[in-house]
Amino acid sequence: MSYIELGSHVNGLVSNTVFDLLNTNIHIEPFTFRILDIMFGLYINYLYRHSLGPNAAQIGWLQGYLATIVMASGGGCTIALLRGEPLGILKNNEFWIVHSLSYWLMFSNNGAYALMRFLCQLPLVEYAFVMADALGRIMTMVRFGVDGADNALGQGKFFAQWICGVLGGCGGGFWLDSFQLAQPHWSFVTPRCLQQMSPDMKLSALTTTLYMALKYQWLPTDINTDEQAKAWAAIFMTLGLMYNTKLSRNATAAPRPVEEKEKDE
Repeated sequence: MSYIELGSHVNGLVSNTVFDLLNTNIHIEPFTFRILDIMFGLYINYLYRHSLGPNAAQIGWLQGYLATIVMASGGGCTIALLRGEPLGILKNNEFWIVHSLSYWLMFSNNGAYALMRFLCQLPLVEYAFVMADALGRIMTMVRFGVDGADNALGQGKFFAQWICGVLGGCGGGFWLDSFQLAQPHWSFVTPRCLQQMSPDMKLSALTTTLYMALKYQWLPTDINTDEQAKAWAAIFMTLGLMYNTKLSRNATAAPRPVEEKEKDE
């Protein structure tokens, strides 16, 4: 097998694997639910409940529900608002069903929350949820963010494509930070990502740049279709989110330094 044939085989295998995962569905008439969307809905609502800690009891149901919707759809909604387009979640019945049920499970049932907490303490299981997050996020970035900019703004608007792609990957975190949505009392503050890029923003910027480089063949690779470029960008985003998750887990598990007592004079 030649180098070209091997490269073509690997590209096809990666593309087929990624899109097979994305297209694995459950049909409950008249709705069609993607398995990854269900996993993402459970994961994002668990992360929100977990981030609140003891403050969860102070959060009103509607307040928490709105926060999780912003976390889950902030990237796509930010792009839509920026380009003057309808919000995609308004056209997606399955989104509201999945996230409403996931929110209800996490906040009305301590057993469901405890089960998710146990599962997310298992690295392989947590990485499966992270993969669901990454694959859903990358499709917002590349399909709606980068490719969608051509339909909305015209061909060749590279800066607009890049901006929309980055926002698609980290828009939810931007609004969460800007309005302190993980706190009992919301208030607007200067987003920390404007002072220093967050890991999610860095990863979104790198992934968008990689996708555009592959899509427009700015790099000398054997990738020659948009679907293959999307698949490799999805792999990059997934590995990046897994790495960030590992760093976050290690930081949480690290013991805090004990302050030395001041010596008596």
